[in-house]
Amino acid sequence: MKLLHPIYTLTNPTRPVSRVTFVILALVTCVLDQLSKMIVVLYLEESVPVPLVPGLLDLRHVVNTGAAWSIASGHTGMLAGFSVLISVVIAVMAWRFGPAEQGLRIGLGLILGGAVGNLIDRVRLGYVVDFIDAHWFDKAHWPIFNVADSAICIGIGLWLLASFRYAPREKTAGSS
Repeated sequence: MKLLHPIYTLTNPTRPVSRVTFVILALVTCVLDQLSKMIVVLYLEESVPVPLVPGLLDLRHVVNTGAAWSIASGHTGMLAGFSVLISVVIAVMAWRFGPAEQGLRIGLGLILGGAVGNLIDRVRLGYVVDFIDAHWFDKAHWPIFNVADSAICIGIGLWLLASFRYAPREKTAGSS
């Protein structure tokens, strides 16, 4: 049995990803995000670090009223509206993909699940719960993030990787 690299199998156009798989992946991502945030809110005091890997990784419950890196802080309504728009666009894109483009659905499923996970926070709480604090011995800190943010970043990477594997569609007669 030949072992294939996981990225190759996830982005292989000959291994189609169904619409059902796309929806399940988005739902699982969203549920994992919401469960992790519920645990953080219940068990972690706000802004108090809990070291996981001393000097490198902490759990730290923070609230974020902005987007990535706290961009657009305080504009929750605008960010929620943008999340709804992006979610609809992603769902339509994934649904319309043909058989040769189905590998792209994996990345889009992760992006959609993450976007909806953060959207639920914005609508329900007015902010997003973040809790993963990666840093280099308190000298350099990456912005604190959550499971949804991770899924969005991984999904974008997989989507980009998969998009390079597909040849552009040929134009048919009469199309511009």
